[in-house]
Amino acid sequence: MKRLVWDDRALDDLDAIADYISADSARSAVRVVEYIRKAALSLETSPELGLACPEPGLREFILTRYPYILVYEIVADEVHVLAVFHHRQQRR
Repeated sequence: MKRLVWDDRALDDLDAIADYISADSARSAVRVVEYIRKAALSLETSPELGLACPEPGLREFILTRYPYILVYEIVADEVHVLAVFHHRQQRR
């Protein structure tokens, strides 16, 4: 089992997602962010779950219930979540 670590940029992404959704519904914002966080926990036990990215060492975990993508890397015994974005957003 690997330990899940959230990069500051990924946490900023979660805040931005919550802010955007809460403009319409605070309840929905909480639900979406909780879903993203809970889905990310599955990477602790299955870190190879995501797809390999074109960038060496990075992987993408595509969420299904809400259309978000987590970009992460596996570093020793940790999974580092580096970014979270909506599937329609441009990659950084």
